[in-house]
Amino acid sequence: MLRALKKWIEKRQYRRSANQVLRMLLGHLSRSNYEQLLAAYPGVESALDSAFERGDSPYEEAIAVVSSIFSNIIENEISLEDRQEIFDGIKARAENEQASSSQPVVDSWVDVVIAVEGRAYEMVEAGLVEPEFREILMNEILGALLGKSGSERSQERVTKALTEALGLMHE
Repeated sequence: MLRALKKWIEKRQYRRSANQVLRMLLGHLSRSNYEQLLAAYPGVESALDSAFERGDSPYEEAIAVVSSIFSNIIENEISLEDRQEIFDGIKARAENEQASSSQPVVDSWVDVVIAVEGRAYEMVEAGLVEPEFREILMNEILGALLGKSGSERSQERVTKALTEALGLMHE
């Protein structure tokens, strides 16, 4: 009985930590509220439960969930033309150029992606997540903006990992 209570408390703490990160990252979206956003993605709770059972970091799992939600929204709610414009806006900002669009939705998404990347970077710097999770997040977001499918984005990450591993073997 005591073990079950202890596990329940640990699971609650895990969910609280993961939900805190989810709120922080998803809060940049101009959605009505966090609960409504999560209601649109009913698999989030079971993903958190599975990650807890595997012993995964709540912060890393939250980034994985955010990656999925962002790529899904981009793929299903933003036109290919707007996606390219958002990508170009992000690229311009990264190069310290000021590029603004005539469409508020494009500028809004540029701001959202840059803010989320900044938060993920802060989490890496604080030691809460491994750098790879920030890279996955950005690969998913930028890949979706470029119109790449989920399998294409996944294949790119696998190829990169294999290339890096092979490079280490030859050193």
